[in-house]
Amino acid sequence: AADPNVMRFLVENLEDLPWEGVKSDVKRIDGFPWRLNVLRNIHNEICTVIACRKSIDCEVWECIVEGEVKLINHTDNSRSVCKEFEAILDFHYMSQSVCVSIVNLDDVIGDENFVTDGCVIIEAKIVVKERNEERFRSKSLKPDFFSSTIF
Repeated sequence: AADPNVMRFLVENLEDLPWEGVKSDVKRIDGFPWRLNVLRNIHNEICTVIACRKSIDCEVWECIVEGEVKLINHTDNSRSVCKEFEAILDFHYMSQSVCVSIVNLDDVIGDENFVTDGCVIIEAKIVVKERNEERFRSKSLKPDFFSSTIF
């Protein structure tokens, strides 16, 4: 059975990966909506931005998340490139995601173990370790509630 905490994303046209990246569909894991954005950074590394989209559900939230991002080796899964991460994410704009650098693009272009027909597969396992329930506020609450509360 598939692991409900894993997002699997096929990234096409790896050699022409735009600087702004390509985004996956949103998947709910542990009650939180997540999206992957695969891009290359200024060092030409393949990076995966793991973004929590919880703000579509509520205005104030916070969680501690951990997991791993994996660049799949098509011929031998045990040789896949894997990086672990842990982060505290919250509702502030600059705190809603974590970026994980996986491997230099030059090291995998042309390597058929990782790249098939110009495509790679990225997997991200996401586990919400803690959530601050007291900081969750439904969007249905009146806006003046927030103006009277210090966060």
